[in-house]
Amino acid sequence: MKQAYKDGLNYMRVPALPGVGLIHAESVSRSVSRHAHDSLCFGVVLEGSRDFLSGEERRTVRTGQVMAINPREVHACGMEGPCSYVMFSVEPEALAHALEAMDLPQEPAPVIHDMVIDDTRLYGMIARLAEVTLRHGDPLESQALYLDILSRLLDEYADMPPAPMTDEPEAVTRARVFLNANFAHAISLEELGHEAGLSPFHLSRMFTARVGLPPHEYQVSRRVRHAKKMLAEGEPAAQVAVECGFSDQSHLSRAFKRTMGMTPGQYAQAHAE
Repeated sequence: MKQAYKDGLNYMRVPALPGVGLIHAESVSRSVSRHAHDSLCFGVVLEGSRDFLSGEERRTVRTGQVMAINPREVHACGMEGPCSYVMFSVEPEALAHALEAMDLPQEPAPVIHDMVIDDTRLYGMIARLAEVTLRHGDPLESQALYLDILSRLLDEYADMPPAPMTDEPEAVTRARVFLNANFAHAISLEELGHEAGLSPFHLSRMFTARVGLPPHEYQVSRRVRHAKKMLAEGEPAAQVAVECGFSDQSHLSRAFKRTMGMTPGQYAQAHAE
């Protein structure tokens, strides 16, 4: 459920990620006094800057940087001016579940060493997870991004290298067959992992390594492939979106243009001539 605040601060639960919340702030200037929370928090500054005071150390997170706050870390927050940012909070049970999925130990608890992180790739993944959550909440993409974000945070910034993975070509094949048959359905990474016989995290990594696309991008490619066929046959875009598993027509348009370099309408018009 989404809760809106008058000063542009919005909070919502992430539907595809139990125990994970998202704060989306647009041009806010609210300061928060010293506090701590049980959740692991990570996010990015989209515009402006955000100040943190942890102990006696003051740190500033600027546009394009990642911020991370460990559970029970006492800190205060402030802004020099309007700031836009996204911040995810991962409750203890959700973090424990993710660590188990990645075959990582839960004790001792992981500790991220730096509150301010310069990592373009990590920034992009967090920003994308926020975009997916705010737009359409595709479970397969949300869950894969979430595990990849945690893996990179823990591997690069908490000295917890991921567990080694073995090659599993038959499992990847089972996952591809399942996605081919169910491309129009909302599929969770856990469901896909169950069909393949691997943990969700390991399946996502193995699938990407063998296919060249992560599972959610492969699913979108199958949806676009079917959409092309329907559009060429003269089906209206609204109907195509529904039958191909897109949340709405604008979701279809974004995915189609990203893959084909043209809109569904342009593609349909070309085949009508």
